[in-house]
Amino acid sequence: MGQQSIYTKNFIICFIGTFIFSFSFYYLIPVMPVYLEGIGKNKSEIGIIVGAFFAASIFLRPAVGVVLKKYSNKSLMILGSAIFAVAPALYLTTTSGVLLTLIRIFHGMGVAAFMTSAVIMVADTVPRGKLAHATGVYFTSANVALGIAPLMGSTAGRYFSFAGQMIFLVIAALSVILLLININEQPQAKDVYEAKPFLGVLKERDVLIPTFVFAACTFANGTINAFLPLQTLTWGYHNSGLYFSVFAVTIVAVRLLGGGLSDSFGRKAVILPCLVIASLGTMFLALVHTPLGLASCAFFYAAGFGLLYPSLNAIVVERAEPENRSTALGIFSTSVDGGQFLGPAVMGYVGQYFGFGPMFMTAALAPLTGLLVFLLCLTSAKKGSGFPAPGRAEK
Repeated sequence: MGQQSIYTKNFIICFIGTFIFSFSFYYLIPVMPVYLEGIGKNKSEIGIIVGAFFAASIFLRPAVGVVLKKYSNKSLMILGSAIFAVAPALYLTTTSGVLLTLIRIFHGMGVAAFMTSAVIMVADTVPRGKLAHATGVYFTSANVALGIAPLMGSTAGRYFSFAGQMIFLVIAALSVILLLININEQPQAKDVYEAKPFLGVLKERDVLIPTFVFAACTFANGTINAFLPLQTLTWGYHNSGLYFSVFAVTIVAVRLLGGGLSDSFGRKAVILPCLVIASLGTMFLALVHTPLGLASCAFFYAAGFGLLYPSLNAIVVERAEPENRSTALGIFSTSVDGGQFLGPAVMGYVGQYFGFGPMFMTAALAPLTGLLVFLLCLTSAKKGSGFPAPGRAEK
């Protein structure tokens, strides 16, 4: 019998929908900080407002994992897309820092609903033996969006008004809803075992440690996303989209060519070097001042970042009991937004008082902290893929 393909109808719809959805918020990476600076916000205010987008997801992603026991992935993905259709219009209604922060939190609720549900749908759909590879391929949809959207945002900002750009994002979100209607989702089978309460799953080391490790990496990533567009302006270079384009091309190549490495050689063999490389990519941003240096930093950071999430995600899926898997993935997915929120919020103050160089040097310590925690606290993952949770045969 041939191996089952990962490219099912639902997988393809999730892939395309995630591309458009991700495009909508990656587009704002160069647009939002420049817009906020233009209406008089300082670096610390910009860091808080930009980072607030991810604050809601920190708390809501785990809740989505629990809610999915009652509601379908499809319905929550549509809800997230609907929020993304409303939020851009709300940015046009105020220049108040407090209100913009609240709108960003509301906007981030869409990420929690959509992305958590989509990741769980993909994990439940693909063959377990191809889990890391399938997750890596799926996330190239967001990576391609990252390569295109910031570059378009940097360019469009010079020719179109902020209002015109927000209307464009509303239309993009509505198109995702139309696409998601075509998903065929099967009713979920009832669990044989009783699921643990949320706090019980949260305390599991095989959930908590991967969550912390990836949050440490996204701490650096959130700092880059929030402040790199402003740093490049100090060089007299007005297209920070170059960084995100090189980042996206590199991460897509890494995931397509090396996505199965941790399935073959073990999770630890991939995770540890990825954290070191991501740290170096962040550190180098403090030292470069040219487009070539910018592209080099993007290459290094993406090379480390590219395989880290699929490998850590695979650890969580493989070690969680089936009845706790959606809750575990909901908790793990907070690592994406936890670091993205804390990075700008904390590093904004460092940048305000010490400048961009020390800020990026400090942020580079976060992935190294994740590496140390992984080594000290998480038992070695088994080589290969698809092993069940300890003490439990996979159903």
